[in-house]
Amino acid sequence: MVRKKIILVSRSPQTPEALKTLYDYFEVRVNEGKPYSKTKFREAIKDVNGLFCDDDIIDRELMEYAQKLEIIANYGVGYNNIDVETAQKRGIAVTNTPEVLTESVADLTIGLILAISRRIAEANDVLKQRKPLEWVGFYLPATDVHHKTLGIIGFGRIGKSVAQRATGFKMKVLYHDIRQQNPDEEKRLNVEFRRLDELFKEADFISLNCSLNKETHHLLGEKQFNLIKPSAFLINTSRGAVIDEKALIKALQMKKIAGAALDVFEDEPNIPKELLDANNVVVTPHMGSGTYETRRAMTERCCTNLLMALSGKIPQDLVNPPWKPKA
Repeated sequence: MVRKKIILVSRSPQTPEALKTLYDYFEVRVNEGKPYSKTKFREAIKDVNGLFCDDDIIDRELMEYAQKLEIIANYGVGYNNIDVETAQKRGIAVTNTPEVLTESVADLTIGLILAISRRIAEANDVLKQRKPLEWVGFYLPATDVHHKTLGIIGFGRIGKSVAQRATGFKMKVLYHDIRQQNPDEEKRLNVEFRRLDELFKEADFISLNCSLNKETHHLLGEKQFNLIKPSAFLINTSRGAVIDEKALIKALQMKKIAGAALDVFEDEPNIPKELLDANNVVVTPHMGSGTYETRRAMTERCCTNLLMALSGKIPQDLVNPPWKPKA
């Protein structure tokens, strides 16, 4: 009998039924409990051919224990949790799940813009906590979204989808990216390119939709907060470390910006107390792709990448080319 290849699912996905295609071809081991400790992860990965992981730290040390590993299928579009350079040296494919979460993350971005500017979360807390209030006058004065200027940093799939939604609010949309769009694409999306310093100065809302890498780590620090309008709001649905959180806290306390809405943080799941206690901060628990439909599609995408790589084909979402299947 030919031994089936082994796939380890490091954390049970929210839609485990979407894993069913893997069971027809592989031995599938699913961690149903808490995230692995380093020791348990090393033991679990020893004889594994494929890894389905979700924000787990997959570093050089762990890969040294995984002598049979052929593919790391990351459950998410970002893959800064994986040492891609080491994977490349060891001939291990690394994949992610682009495209399928674009619309859901864009939806949440707009939701956070509305939540922080119109003080929706704060108003909800007032009523739910039975705090006294007067139902007349100018209570919880808020800020309009319509006809304001939105600056988008990172103009890939998600950034473009945010821009399309923003035009529905009659917003002026600026963007910054390492590559400027061609004039036809800018006209189609009704957007204008800006240098970073220009965008910071002009925008009423700044949405971070870039990937995390060496260039974008702490892209927003004290220097950048000094450029932003005191009336502007910051929204982050990308990665927490794009912002220097200490600088953000200082900017909020000194009223250098009006507020922030954050779905991601530097040291997840830990969130600084100063952000949790601030009335001008809305926080959500890294739920940008957190819809049933999107999470199922992400699971299916990971499964497809695993099936392709372990059957000797180039996976569709390979992030570390060139890669060749192991003999």
